[in-house]
Amino acid sequence: MASIKIAFVPAGRPLCSLTVLEELGVAAEVWTDIRTPSPITATLPLGDTIQGDHAVARYICSQHAPALCGAGDALVAAEVDQYLAAAANHADAPPDELQPLLQHLDARLATRTFLAGHSLTLADIAMWALFPPEKASKEEQPLYPHAARWLRSMWARKGFARAAALCHGGNAAPSV
Repeated sequence: MASIKIAFVPAGRPLCSLTVLEELGVAAEVWTDIRTPSPITATLPLGDTIQGDHAVARYICSQHAPALCGAGDALVAAEVDQYLAAAANHADAPPDELQPLLQHLDARLATRTFLAGHSLTLADIAMWALFPPEKASKEEQPLYPHAARWLRSMWARKGFARAAALCHGGNAAPSV
């Protein structure tokens, strides 16, 4: 399969898309371009384009790992969609506005390892992308132990750490 090309504005940080690429080991040409019409634009092998971090990530998953989108399980697919919508709604939220979301994640993860289904999905990737190093607070760990455990497990994945380093200028994972 031919490589896709992903361009993003310097402030765009397509963390979700890059994490999917890194986790799946999918080759893509990725670069920053101030002329990009949206924060993130993917050009597909036949010239079609997709705009937006989550849309690009969903396309990559559908082509290379449909299970990450919940393929074959209607409930998991709906949960993935729910978390993608929540991630989009909170994409530019300052850390203090993420508290209700952290509370929800903590309750959800009290008896689970992943947000949707029994394995990693795009829901985990999209939600994790909301908590880059500068938003991950050590003070919140005692308040949200299950969310902190989940964040640590996501940061421990090599693809997540590599994508974060690309987006955040080499910053290491936070100590959550």
